[in-house]
Amino acid sequence: MSFSSLFGSLAGCVAVMFLVAAWAKLRSPGAVAAGMESLAVPSFLRRPLIAQGLPWLEMLIALGLLAAPGKWYFPFSAAALMLSGAFLAAVWRAAVRDQPAECNCFGAKKTTISWWTVVRNAVLTLVAAGALVGGGPGILWRHDLSTVVVGFLVLALAVLAGVAMAPEIAGGEKGVPAVKRAAELGLRDIRLQTVNLQTIARDCPVVLLFTKKGCPSCMIAGDALNAWRSRAAGLATARLVLDESPHSALEMHPDMADYLLLDSGRMAARLMNISKFPSAFLIGRDGDFATPAIEGAKDIAEFLDVLGDTLVGGAG
Repeated sequence: MSFSSLFGSLAGCVAVMFLVAAWAKLRSPGAVAAGMESLAVPSFLRRPLIAQGLPWLEMLIALGLLAAPGKWYFPFSAAALMLSGAFLAAVWRAAVRDQPAECNCFGAKKTTISWWTVVRNAVLTLVAAGALVGGGPGILWRHDLSTVVVGFLVLALAVLAGVAMAPEIAGGEKGVPAVKRAAELGLRDIRLQTVNLQTIARDCPVVLLFTKKGCPSCMIAGDALNAWRSRAAGLATARLVLDESPHSALEMHPDMADYLLLDSGRMAARLMNISKFPSAFLIGRDGDFATPAIEGAKDIAEFLDVLGDTLVGGAG
């Protein structure tokens, strides 16, 4: 095998790894945010846009390694090395900490961080470095790859795809938030200003209700929340979340203008692992989610009644 074939196979391995990892993350939208939380990624990086954009970045890099011609190969191979190095640094930090952490490298297929995880990521980083050193073009432009190398890449793709497509293991349950803190949701009010729910919750607990358009039970739950908000005034507050424009949101709930939040593209709903609308969550004064999802208008109304009685009784 020539050196060109060797470096081409390294680029192919990295591309396959990134493609499969990206596909797995896209199948489990909340897994990236959960992994960032578990790995204690710096807070300025734990943003919904970054969590949602990571698999698309991985896919773009993989396609560049496969198809970028000539000099265009370099930025993709450099990005692959930098991203692999960032992953290695994250799992290294997690491995040396005392408390266990989860790596959601393949979506919701969680793996507890160990030194084996560090070794695995170190190997991937070395392979990415080899792909960078080998230079371009992308693998689809090469004519010197032997049948053995091509067969190996096909086999690697099949194995990794099997890993990523296998049933998700326990831990990525529907209705269990993939983020720990409400501040990470990135919701906006009708003036399109980002709202920090953690700051709001410092004064009193917050009930967060996710709804969608054309859902009769969502309207029922919204009305129940509005009535409950008046009853719990001073003891707790509420926010109603919609995937709507400010104008449409106001048309649907004109009497809740100051309590409406906008979830563009339902990104926050994905981070919350919501499988059914309406769904409600309670945010405690520490800014953390205190409950899994309460689903359905009936269960939400019952939850609000119990919570209201508890708050009023505690205040008395």
